[in-house]
Amino acid sequence: MKLLSFIRTLRAIIIFFHPNQKKPPRSLPLNLYRHCSELPLDNFIACVVDKTYKVLIKYGHASPYDLSRLWDNIYSEFSEMSGSPAFKLIMSLSKDIGFLESKLLNITLCMGTMPRLADARMIKILKNYGFNYAFNINDPEQYRLDLDAVFIRSRAIKLALEQKRNEYNSAIKGMGSREVTREDFSVIIASLSKYMGFRIDPKQTTVMEYVSYRKLYEKETKAIKKSK
Repeated sequence: MKLLSFIRTLRAIIIFFHPNQKKPPRSLPLNLYRHCSELPLDNFIACVVDKTYKVLIKYGHASPYDLSRLWDNIYSEFSEMSGSPAFKLIMSLSKDIGFLESKLLNITLCMGTMPRLADARMIKILKNYGFNYAFNINDPEQYRLDLDAVFIRSRAIKLALEQKRNEYNSAIKGMGSREVTREDFSVIIASLSKYMGFRIDPKQTTVMEYVSYRKLYEKETKAIKKSK
């Protein structure tokens, strides 16, 4: 039985990370900040520091699945524009950890209710995460097997989350750094404001503008150091 359980778990992990077919993702809703050129820096900081992705919503509502996808897109765009490899590594791992934590929490909440009630909203959340099972409560045996499959595959998410946390801790330790905080952003913004000659307001400044100011500042700082 232990061997069979191990094989099932291993197979679930392989399927989870290497699915045979993937449906093209649906387009993101229009009520979201979809690019760094429109996302306020203050909202971006909340995502990085607090893992609060609801600030990516302009108005109305959005599903956790869409917010996770959007944050992945926003961060990828930010990484392409941004500079420091060390900063990018920490931010990337932080983003991955936040995504996996959110995903695992949503699945856990669904699984807490699904054995008693086949809620359509929860079924939709699970299917958005790739659990494409029937979830037909009128077929109790198959319904139980579907829930078991979700439980087994969710172990892969736990393993991935643990791995990302270990990588994050190693990166922090290896670079003699620490977790990025709101205060860190405040120090950078203050320095950039002094350099630019005007106060940079995180609520009015977009992420793209912030990156542009920072790159100008870093370029001049490097030039000064080189000349010395």
